[in-house]
Amino acid sequence: GLTENDFILAAKIDALDLNPLLRRKAKPRMD
Repeated sequence: GLTENDFILAAKIDALDLNPLLRRKAKPRMD
C-alpha cells in the first residue's frame, strides 16, 4: 500500500517534473 513517504516522493517528483508538463500540455487554458 501507499505510505506517507510515497506521497511525499510523488509530490516532489510531480513538482519537479510532471507538473510543468501537465500544465503546458494537458491544461493550456489554466494560464
